[in-house]
Amino acid sequence: MVLERELMTALESLTTGTPVSAILAQQIASSGMWAAGEGLEQLYLVPLIYLVWPVVFNIAGWAFRRDAPRASSASVRLDSRS
Repeated sequence: MVLERELMTALESLTTGTPVSAILAQQIASSGMWAAGEGLEQLYLVPLIYLVWPVVFNIAGWAFRRDAPRASSASVRLDSRS
C-alpha cells in the first residue's frame, strides 16, 4: 500500500507538473479521506485474496498433475480369471 501511494504520487507529479511537496501537502490536508480510501482498498483486497487463493492452487495442481500409473490390461485379465 505504501509503495503504491509513493508511485501514484510520483506519477501524478510527472503528469501534472505539480511538485511532489504540493501533492503531499494536499494529501496531508485531507488525510482522513486518504486513510478511508486505503482502508476500503484493503477491505476489498484481503477477502479477494482469501477467496482466490484456493482457486489458484487448484489450477496449479491441475496443470502440474501427474497421472496415477494405470494397471496393464494383462494384469486385469489375470485378476478376473481367479
